Amino acid sequence: MKAAQIFYMYPYLFGIKILPMYGVLIVLGILIALCAGYFRKRHNDVSGEDFLLCAAIAVAFGFVGAKLFSLVGNLPKVVRGQYSFTDVLKNGFVFYGGFFGGAAGIIFYCKRYKLSLLQVADSICVVVPLAHAFGRVGCFCAGCCYGCPTDSVIGIAYDDPLAYNPYIGQKLVPVQLIETAALLVLFAFLMILGAKKRRNGFLAYIYVAAYAVIRFVTEFWRGDKSRGFVGILSTSQFIAVIILIASAAIAAMVLIRQHRIKQMLSKLTKDNG
Repeated sequence: MKAAQIFYMYPYLFGIKILPMYGVLIVLGILIALCAGYFRKRHNDVSGEDFLLCAAIAVAFGFVGAKLFSLVGNLPKVVRGQYSFTDVLKNGFVFYGGFFGGAAGIIFYCKRYKLSLLQVADSICVVVPLAHAFGRVGCFCAGCCYGCPTDSVIGIAYDDPLAYNPYIGQKLVPVQLIETAALLVLFAFLMILGAKKRRNGFLAYIYVAAYAVIRFVTEFWRGDKSRGFVGILSTSQFIAVIILIASAAIAAMVLIRQHRIKQMLSKLTKDNG
């Protein structure tokens, strides 16, 4: 394989091992996303202070959820002696674990301070794809969440990733960067939608449904088998399908409700006419 095909890993910032690029980019992404959310022109009636406090709690809950999902997913390997609990604690986060953990944090904050859950969720979900995009670049630098083997011109080979990778030197689909691009497009789309007043919960709904589609598709290009499977679907694809079904059900209920309201208004208009 030609040297030009090899991607020289950059797992540590400035080569300092206490500054892994994965962690640095996650923190940087969160900070930039918080700034983007705080300085948005519209918060859907959520104050900047509530946005920052709730987002901070959501991040904390999200990290716990992401690690718990990682522990549960790797438990069989721990039992078999392939991994130790220390190994699992040091490495690995599962996004959907972070998603559900973050959602729990938002619910907790809104219940505690009696805020509108849908308004707060809208303000936070707009910038989540931006933070997530930075995290995926971190995955790319560390060599984790890698793609499947390919002969395509876009294929990239790793030469010493932090994460275990059986495809050293072989060209892989840069699925981390593909997802990064999709997340940035989703972030821009949500920012445009959020420039106008929307029904409470609309932006959060679009984010959740759109990311489920993105994740379902990009999972086909993933090459790391350790992420778990439910039948022919990866664990993340299975969760994405459930989310999409729930999203479709919610959309159907909203449309039916709107139709019934229109019918009632039309009937009242005729009766009064």
